[in-house]
Amino acid sequence: MRKFTGAPAAELLACVVAPVSASAANNPCPRPDTGTVVTSAPHLFSSNGALNVSFDYSTTVYSAGRTLFCFVTPDGLQSPTLHVRPGDTLNFSVTNRNPKPPPGSPTEVVSNAADCCGDVTMAFAILAGMALGLFVLALWRLNRLSSEFQREEDAPLPLDGRGIAGAFVGEWRRVLADRGVFSLLIVAPVFYGVFYPQPHLGQLVCKIPIAVVDDDRTVLSRRLIQALDADEAISVAVRSPALDVAQQALFDRRVFGILEIPPDTEREVLRGHQARIPAYVDSAYFLVFNRTLQGIAEGTGDTNVVDILRGLRMDGAQARLALTALSPAELLTEPLYNPTGGYASYVVPAAFVLIIQQTLLMGTATLTALGFESGPGVRRIAPGATGLFGRGLAHLTIYASALALFFVVLPRIYGFSTLGRVADLALFAVPFVLATSFMGQAAGNFFKHRETAVLVFVATTLPQFFLVGVSWPREMIPPLLEQLRRIFPSDSAIEGLVRIGQMGARLGEVRADWLYLWLLTAVYFALAAAASRRRAAIEAADAV
Repeated sequence: MRKFTGAPAAELLACVVAPVSASAANNPCPRPDTGTVVTSAPHLFSSNGALNVSFDYSTTVYSAGRTLFCFVTPDGLQSPTLHVRPGDTLNFSVTNRNPKPPPGSPTEVVSNAADCCGDVTMAFAILAGMALGLFVLALWRLNRLSSEFQREEDAPLPLDGRGIAGAFVGEWRRVLADRGVFSLLIVAPVFYGVFYPQPHLGQLVCKIPIAVVDDDRTVLSRRLIQALDADEAISVAVRSPALDVAQQALFDRRVFGILEIPPDTEREVLRGHQARIPAYVDSAYFLVFNRTLQGIAEGTGDTNVVDILRGLRMDGAQARLALTALSPAELLTEPLYNPTGGYASYVVPAAFVLIIQQTLLMGTATLTALGFESGPGVRRIAPGATGLFGRGLAHLTIYASALALFFVVLPRIYGFSTLGRVADLALFAVPFVLATSFMGQAAGNFFKHRETAVLVFVATTLPQFFLVGVSWPREMIPPLLEQLRRIFPSDSAIEGLVRIGQMGARLGEVRADWLYLWLLTAVYFALAAAASRRRAAIEAADAV
């Protein structure tokens, strides 16, 4: 037997029972007084093939500030050891004796997915609501179309006035008059700004199910399993008796990883040898693979620390010496510009830039193609340099609200990093929108049908998303594609707008990308003017 020599030593009595003082009679989790003799834990044995036991569950805060969780029988036995024979029946009941806390009192949260990893339930509920709303709108529209067998031709779109101001007003009138273009330039940015980030708002993947095969069945293996299940990244969903059973759970997609604890693991550790614990992780999904390995590494690391500090005070010199021996250098990590380390903060701001470019390209190209369509007795006149510039300014003002929504409002709502100045964002966005507008106007002169613009630019969205270096490393992009992606304004815009918005860069620090966007603006303006004159010449020749 052993005696305690100080108050902190009483913290080791989580699973043993010793005589308690009279002052602790009303304590639901009594601890032995300093200097008392530690006795062995009580034992309860099965009788006539059954063991019936009931527990009262209570919690209290120990003097050292730790929460104690106590399971006490009606006879006052704390955490007894239960003994049953093979084939015996174990019947036990647990009664929660903790009083209901008053409103507003602090509570201890063991696991809360909404706090640690994002509430994905709300995100998917929003997506489901959107899907239902779109279904109702589509059904309503189909019912209307079914009753409209005889439709009149759409009225001709408004023409441009004189000069830059006339083209500016004319473009605004055409956007408001055509429902398809209005949807692309006004509705689509708002819809995608709300819709696209929803699946990513969980930020981190949590509680990935894994299977554990415990062939050791020792105190160390049970402590390791508890540490794994307590980690926020993984959850022990299957306790398999053999490796083949765990493999079948992996094949059925019920788990995404298997941890096998070999026999004699604890024995090797006690002998001072390094135990090897194989982990089999599904690498089909990169994020799931990384998070699963991270959770397993954190769980085993916590187990190592607990094993080293066994019997030592956490604030003692021996504990610090043991931790130093385990890890001589302590690494302090501080994620920059993405405090949560989540996927949404990484990919969504870049996707916002691509959404603005693609919707603007489709809208301007569609409007340009419509500009050469003839209504009853009306023939369009190709815009000159002033007309092209006026239309570009119209597109800039049309997208001013979308730019503010994507780079000022939504990042603050979704909790992204917002270190940039609004003035720098606005100045950088000017050549981006103008270059995209002139690129769309140049491309629209080569389309005979308005639908062609949507089909062409929708097909380029996914390749562009891979080429900008967000979802695919730039170092692995072939040199030819590395140069090809530079023709789209979104490439330089993502570099500049993300660095300004999330990293707090100033306009001078992204000067190279800003000047390149002005170069693209001049190039596409010249191409749009040339394509407009070419299209006008073709239309004039066809009229003759």
